[in-house]
Amino acid sequence: MSDSRPSAGAPDPSAVVRAMEAAHAGRIDQAEKIFRRLVRNHPDRIELHLSLVAIARDAGRLQDALDRLGPALALDPDRVDLHFQRGALLFQLGRAEEAISSYRRAVELAPSLAEAHVDLAITLWKSNRVEEACASFARYVALEPASAQGYMNLGATLHELGRLEEAIAAYTRTLTIDPSHADAHGSLGMALHQLGRNGGEERVARIAGDWRTRFPTNPWASHLGAAISGRNAPDRASDAYLRGEFDACAEGFEQRLGELGYCAPRLLAEALARELASPTGLLEVLDLGCGTGWGGPYLRPFARRLVGLDLSPRMLDRAREQGVYDELVMEEVGTYLRAHERAFDVIFAADVFCYAGRLDAILSAVAGALRPGGTIGFTVEEDLEGEEFRLNPSGRYSHTSPYLRRVVAGAGLAILDIHGGQGRSEGTAKGDFTYVVARHV
Repeated sequence: MSDSRPSAGAPDPSAVVRAMEAAHAGRIDQAEKIFRRLVRNHPDRIELHLSLVAIARDAGRLQDALDRLGPALALDPDRVDLHFQRGALLFQLGRAEEAISSYRRAVELAPSLAEAHVDLAITLWKSNRVEEACASFARYVALEPASAQGYMNLGATLHELGRLEEAIAAYTRTLTIDPSHADAHGSLGMALHQLGRNGGEERVARIAGDWRTRFPTNPWASHLGAAISGRNAPDRASDAYLRGEFDACAEGFEQRLGELGYCAPRLLAEALARELASPTGLLEVLDLGCGTGWGGPYLRPFARRLVGLDLSPRMLDRAREQGVYDELVMEEVGTYLRAHERAFDVIFAADVFCYAGRLDAILSAVAGALRPGGTIGFTVEEDLEGEEFRLNPSGRYSHTSPYLRRVVAGAGLAILDIHGGQGRSEGTAKGDFTYVVARHV
């Protein structure tokens, strides 16, 4: 048949149209059959090969797509977009080193093309070649100085390499371009905190103060700017800050806390259990600020009904996976407590009150939500130096024992147990938490 032999000239336009119409209509087998015939008749037409590449790629046949890209590259070895496509397919196939080679070839062919550098940088970064990725991101932003995400990625790789001052400069540049860039705000706060712990507190405090002044409505800048600068600390972290902070870290939260030696929920549950009767599964129990549900398994034996409360929807999604809660609620702590007067026998709050300085209002709300004789167990970070509380560069508050005793009594609660103990190993002393158990009187 005449259409089975290669022929000179352009392919039949009507055949190309039929193939494209079939592809758009979802008749992929028909489209592929037509394009295969066209490729046999016109093997020198790159666009026909690329149509078959696209069909195979979209169908998830990545190796087939890569194989079909070969003839197109053979026809034009210096065509930059073909090396981009090859790099993407190789990376998806798990062949990272070959993907990097393809992207490097694209960079060689088009050194002034910003996309060539960013694709190479991202592939290097995902392959844990952070220093090389950082260099490629630097070349990218030199070509695209208005790219907020480019500076964000540069900052993140610098941060990972421990080059904190350069990372801070990159995050600041990101925010100059895009003042609402949430990741840049969060990462800038983290980098400033880490740099301050390594020395240069005065300079870090100045940068943090400027950050807060420039972005007064941003929850990270407002809260962490105050925490790191040590100026004008709010009485508590805002709901927007808490929701954003914990939504951002929900993925992998348990692993990170495990690496920090986080043991507060277990130790608080043990302290609470010492003051309760043997677990009979008859109590109404509230896990206040439940997060991903660390406390749930410790509380379940006591509970007829176990409620988890948190501001972060992503944290609640993770808590739901535990399968131990009867109900999970997304609401601000004080609002929920005030709406549930005399509803609970036990309230559990591990690592929750460290996001508030003044505890009068929240403890009064706790007392209102407890039934007579009900019990509250909570932790705060221990402060051995001040008179009441202070906001630390971490963004968390620490409280003194005299202040805790005074404010707990003022809420109509009687302390059953108060002691210091380990909570996490995040650069703090071993006895870094205060554990409090109190009863409604």
